[in-house]
Amino acid sequence: MALQTFDTDLLFSRADIISKFTQSYLDIFKSINKLDLHSGTLFNFDIEERSPSKKINPIIRHATVDDIDEIIHTYKNIYENSYPYKEMEDPEVIREMIESDEVEWFVFIHPKTGETCGSFTFTLDFQQKRGYTRGLIVKKKFLGEFDILKACMGCYVANYLKYRGKIFRWYSENRTAHAKVQYVT
Repeated sequence: MALQTFDTDLLFSRADIISKFTQSYLDIFKSINKLDLHSGTLFNFDIEERSPSKKINPIIRHATVDDIDEIIHTYKNIYENSYPYKEMEDPEVIREMIESDEVEWFVFIHPKTGETCGSFTFTLDFQQKRGYTRGLIVKKKFLGEFDILKACMGCYVANYLKYRGKIFRWYSENRTAHAKVQYVT
């Protein structure tokens, strides 16, 4: 399968992308019907108040069992073995999560080198109709060079589209020393 690129001539404002309501946020992406996250999607758009980004805009795709070692290595490296949720370093637990219908695990791929830059996890509770975002990680070598806003927005939009009518509330937990990640989520 070929890589899907979502391109738009639209420039979004910060007000467009920072909304109190999911539907208002999704309305700015109404031209997207479905994202191909099996092969990967490059999510291109610009934000008016931002200088043209020279940061890496990653390919977003679903994690597979082939990504497990890279995911574990990234957690251990970025948190220097201090990440409190040790299940995120356990290959069997990660395998179960990747294969589960109640978890959406995304990896971010460098569009030129094919290297994994990081990952992001969404745990879904269909009974309570809520989604929990966790484990947003980016390799140290890509910190400051990676467009985390576009990566996160692509994952959120993909999940909002896929689980429209099934998940009504989204929430997040952040373990970070940087306000930027808290702002994005």
